[in-house]
Amino acid sequence: MTEEKVRLLRAMGQSIKPEIIENTLKFVFEGDNVRMQDSISGFVGCTSCRDGRDLVWKFLQKNWKTLVERFGDKTSEIKAFFDTMDTPIVARPVKKVLETIHMRSEVLKHDLKAIEKYLKQQ
Repeated sequence: MTEEKVRLLRAMGQSIKPEIIENTLKFVFEGDNVRMQDSISGFVGCTSCRDGRDLVWKFLQKNWKTLVERFGDKTSEIKAFFDTMDTPIVARPVKKVLETIHMRSEVLKHDLKAIEKYLKQQ
């Protein structure tokens, strides 16, 4: 994604009008408007003010299951894909990536309650 697109995604959420922030969240996370790996830019923009953070928190609570399905642990899916490939040259890098995905997923599971508590206080 170009720098300009990243800036635009962030700017979309930096409004003081709640309806614009809500529309930005929907635009970023629903459908195929924004690539999954780029959606964080729009999300970050929406957290730039206190009202925005409150709206993001409500959005997270309402859409948590969908977000976990969309961004959750893809380790099994990735491993299954590469297990069918005869590509020894990428075996080690793939293994390392799978370990990283798994580790980050476990950290998130472990720290989820603390993250929720922190966000509620903001």
